[in-house]
Order: sequence, then C-alpha cells, then structure tokens
Amino acid sequence: MYDVRTFLYRNCDAEINKILKGIEKRWSKKVAYECRRKIQYTVLLVESNPFIGKRYGMYRRIVANKTLLFYKIVGDKIYIMHAFDSRQNWTSLLE
Repeated sequence: MYDVRTFLYRNCDAEINKILKGIEKRWSKKVAYECRRKIQYTVLLVESNPFIGKRYGMYRRIVANKTLLFYKIVGDKIYIMHAFDSRQNWTSLLE
C-alpha cells in the first residue's frame, strides 16, 4: 500500500459534476449517485495502487461503463487531472 494523497486538479470537479448531472438528466438521481460512489471507490483504488491504470500520457482508469479518470503521479501525490464520458472524443480533449 502506498502513502499518497489525492487531489482534484483545476476543473476536474466541474467535469465530474457535469458527467453526474448528465447521468441524472438521462436516467435518474439513483444512477447518478451510484456513479458518484464508483468514482469515489476508483479514487480509493488508485490511492492504494497508483500504477493500476493504463498509460496514455497520463494514467487512465475506467470508473463505470462510460466514465474515465485520468491522473498523474508526482512524488507522493496523485492528481486527478480529467474526468470524461468515454462517448466523447476524449483523445482530442487531452490535446
């Protein structure tokens, strides 16, 4: 187990909220709540094993069916850089 701290970088919180609002609008509050729980679980999973994600310039971890988290490891800190709905063209959003 690693002794790291996790931080949301810049607009990542807004990106997560946008995804959750879209899920709530499309499906329900219950589904959005479950996605939020999966995001929280994924952050804990990344904290306990930072190198679990696939590399794509940054590390990438799938949260739920259609949500991706991108993060960087800097020393003993993990920065959650972006959250995307994978149905977006997220490769162009990272450029």
